Amino acid sequence: MANFSQDKVVQSLITGNKTFKTSYGEGTKSQDFLKGQSPAVALVTCSDARVVPEAIFNLKIGEIFCIEIAGNVFSTEVCASVEYAVASLGVSHVVVMGHQCCGAVGAALEGNIDKHSSSIQTLLKRIQPTIAKVKLENKNMHSHDLVEVSIKENAKTTLSLLKENSPILKQSHANGSCAFLAAYYSLETGEVEFL
Repeated sequence: MANFSQDKVVQSLITGNKTFKTSYGEGTKSQDFLKGQSPAVALVTCSDARVVPEAIFNLKIGEIFCIEIAGNVFSTEVCASVEYAVASLGVSHVVVMGHQCCGAVGAALEGNIDKHSSSIQTLLKRIQPTIAKVKLENKNMHSHDLVEVSIKENAKTTLSLLKENSPILKQSHANGSCAFLAAYYSLETGEVEFL
């Protein structure tokens, strides 16, 4: 959709939706969607357009509860969404997934966050403590490797913060009713590595 005028972009969305509607609900009665949702997994991942959870895990609509935010960072809103998935929908697994070449982690690692808007600065500041930890533990690491290690560590950090900051999630983890996993998605190979 690159280089389209606004009208062409909207038209491509309309056309895409018409195509989607022709197969909507195949294998499932679309009326079932009106009754509610019962995904097994809540996934916190980056809002990067190259990260499409349903495609990555070969799932259908309704099989995964996705929370997408740049850099898959922890926030009150992310935590509330995961709590809803666990407490109200009964998901059995919470996964926080980072991905190769994450721009948010790369920008936080770059360090010059003042050049960004205040909203982006707030987001990058949430990643910086993880970056500092990774740099301290890996002083001689090549910068490319440092980015990838930071992306993986950022997913683990968000997972820890979810459990630490939510009594609901902490209890679900403690009693074994919900598994908590960090993961890393390779854009190059399509493989998801559970950390």
